[in-house]
This record gives sequence, C-alpha cells and structure tokens, in this order.
Amino acid sequence: MDGSCKPRAAEFCRANCDEQVKTAARCPIEVEESLLCQRDTEKEIPCANVIPESCNRKYKAMDDCRSGKVAARSPDQIPSGGVSDDEPPSGWRRYDFAELGISLTLPPEVERSGAERAYRVTSSEAGVAYLVEGLPSTAAKPTDRSILATATGYFGPTCNQRMKLYGRFEKDDIIHVRVETQCKDGRAWYGMLHVYPGRTVITALNYQGKPEVAPPVDSFLYSFRAL
Repeated sequence: MDGSCKPRAAEFCRANCDEQVKTAARCPIEVEESLLCQRDTEKEIPCANVIPESCNRKYKAMDDCRSGKVAARSPDQIPSGGVSDDEPPSGWRRYDFAELGISLTLPPEVERSGAERAYRVTSSEAGVAYLVEGLPSTAAKPTDRSILATATGYFGPTCNQRMKLYGRFEKDDIIHVRVETQCKDGRAWYGMLHVYPGRTVITALNYQGKPEVAPPVDSFLYSFRAL
C-alpha cells in the first residue's frame, strides 16, 4: 500500500492492521488467503478500499471466521492437488443469461418463470429456489437511496421490515450489494443486487423456514460474471 497508493489510502489500510492481527490469531488461514488475494489484484482496487470480485469468497470466509459463524480451518482442510475454490458443486454448471448480461453457476434444469427476464431453479433436496431476475429500470446514476428504493420495491411491505443491505463493493460500472430479509410469511431471501447504470439484476436464494440441507450459497452468489 505504501508503494502503490496515496498516503491517505495507506494510512487507512494501516488503521485496520490491529483488527487483522487479532483475527489472524483465531483464523490464520482465512486471513492469509484473503489478504494475499487482495494484494495480487490490480493496485487501484485495494487503494480504493474495496474488495475485488475475485476475492469475495475468501473475504467472506475470513469475515465468517472472525464473527464466529464458522470454525477456523486447519491446515489439513486446505484442498490439495490443484482443486480450485471456484469449482462448482457436483452436478452444477455455468449458465449464460444473455438477455440479462450475466453468467452464473447453478444446479441443473434452469426454467423460465412467469415474470419477464426471470429464471428459477428449485433444489428439491434443500427446498431452496435459486432466482435470477432483471428488475425494472432504475436510476441512471445509482445512489444508496436509489438502491434502497429498488430493493424495497422488489421485496414489498411484507418483507421490508427485516431487510438488510450490506457488503457493498464496486467493479467497473457495477455495484454489488448483499441483501437478506425474512418475510412475515416465513419466507427468507438471501442474495445480491447487481446494480448497473439504469438497471439492476438480483441473484437470490428463496426458501420457507430453514432449509433441510444448507445450500451452497457462495458457489451461487460469487460465481457472478458480467457477459
């Protein structure tokens, strides 16, 4: 950071060092993988204090370990033999959604739903629906206010009370924002808004109550690619 960024950016980075060191005491593998991934990206990204899309999965693993949501990995849990972190679960494959301008890995048998520019995959094993949908035209220059308005308009009053938007990061002209909510009828949503100038795409899991089997969330959400 000192060698690549402006002094203010390097100072901001250094201010987070104590927290990273504390986290590394509990989650050494997660911290190392996250920071090395960020170090090796284009220098403009860490200087801007945003997480590059390619490092999202590693950053989330570090954050989940730091919060105690998951246990720290031990060295014998690190994949060997050249297995990629991006390798999808068995049976999944990558789909191109040309009219939405995106690509995702999903379980097989993607089907169009009734809504225009909407796709749905239902996992019978976990009772989870994976949804990919283009939303109505949004602000040409997205702001926090316009992103919130898009989310509340999509989920509606029965789901907005417990809605959370967080984990925003940007790459190129796309703003990515994590979203989750619990609706009054017991349905849960867990996903991401991909906000372009003038349009938004949502990729989300939707399920009733608690899934019987924990769905592979990261393999879905972080497989996003712009076509």
